[in-house]
Amino acid sequence: MKKPIILAVLLTVISAVAFASTGTTALSTTSKFQVVENTNSRYDLYYVSENFGNVTVRITNENGKLINTDKLTGVKAFKRTYNLKGLPAGNYNVEVKNVEGKASQSIFHNPSIKSSLHSIVGQLPNVNKFKVFVGPNNANTKVRVHIYNDQDELLLKDSMNSVEEGFSKTYDLSNVDSDFVTFKIDNGTDSTSFSRDLK
Repeated sequence: MKKPIILAVLLTVISAVAFASTGTTALSTTSKFQVVENTNSRYDLYYVSENFGNVTVRITNENGKLINTDKLTGVKAFKRTYNLKGLPAGNYNVEVKNVEGKASQSIFHNPSIKSSLHSIVGQLPNVNKFKVFVGPNNANTKVRVHIYNDQDELLLKDSMNSVEEGFSKTYDLSNVDSDFVTFKIDNGTDSTSFSRDLK
């Protein structure tokens, strides 16, 4: 993909994921962030603020041991990927701090088999609509999306031919009566899943 397209996708993901009130952690009335599981022990942190400023990200394990510190200067919105590969399964704490305050989000890290299927599921602001992004893939493979409710009942199944540049699709789950939904995405070789709360 060309650079302008990548930037446009990043801005769309930030608005789709980081501005969603469910699952998003507020540092203040003007700053929010969200950590989203990616693939192969990687986690994406999305941060948005109305103001430019310095941001510190700290990741600790369940015993409080510092795993990673990241300092960013003069930022307003960003996406940062953190790789927990090689770390044991367990709960980890991601703390984000700026001049207005600090907040944290807990994630459960479960090391997985390396996957070539790069995807993410973002929730659109204030509605139960979700955008599925699938990264560059083999153009000859079919990508399947299955959505399940909190009782593990299949709500929807969809499939599409993959394209070299990747693709995105929005699913409207406004009429679903469930506490959360799980997206299972596979291309016949690799698979990944994402659980998202419903409002």
